[in-house]
Amino acid sequence: MRQLGDILVEADIISSKTLERALERQMSEKKRLGDVLEEMGVITEDELVDALSKQFKFKTIKNFVGHAYPQELLDMLPSDFAMKRLVFPLKQKDSMLAVAITDPFDLETMEMLSRITGMQVVPVLSTRKEILDAISVHYLKSSSVGGDAILVVEDSAPIAAIILLALVKEGYKVLMASDGLEGLKSRWRNVRCLL
Repeated sequence: MRQLGDILVEADIISSKTLERALERQMSEKKRLGDVLEEMGVITEDELVDALSKQFKFKTIKNFVGHAYPQELLDMLPSDFAMKRLVFPLKQKDSMLAVAITDPFDLETMEMLSRITGMQVVPVLSTRKEILDAISVHYLKSSSVGGDAILVVEDSAPIAAIILLALVKEGYKVLMASDGLEGLKSRWRNVRCLL
């Protein structure tokens, strides 16, 4: 299997020198390489999703917020679970359920999805933003995906889910970040934030 760093270098997304620096940082901080590269600001979340899909041969999905999803499909996953775990049900066929996820290594979430639904889960990679937008529109019935945004920086997933729910019900698009660095990166990506 090809390594993530090699895929990114071959695609001219990062240089070999940047990869060396990121690998050193990864070893000292004990983080995943993709997270380190995102923190360094040298790759975008979309580039990471594309590289992970090439590395592990996962399918990816983009721009799915505007699709229609039957209520019975959405009912398979409780909205609080979808928000806390950043997952979104895409399609059900026979005993298989395709689910948009951000982290292909989160085996705990995959096992929970199988237990909740009683189905074999087929992970499909997507970005946090895409999944949060889909949750906002399809679970929380918000029509404000293109509107004003509020950036919420919260490291506790349960608390972040409660805040997300409350703000979406008020009509805001909510961008989530788990720490200050991630929040700052979100702030500077042409996002209008109300703080």
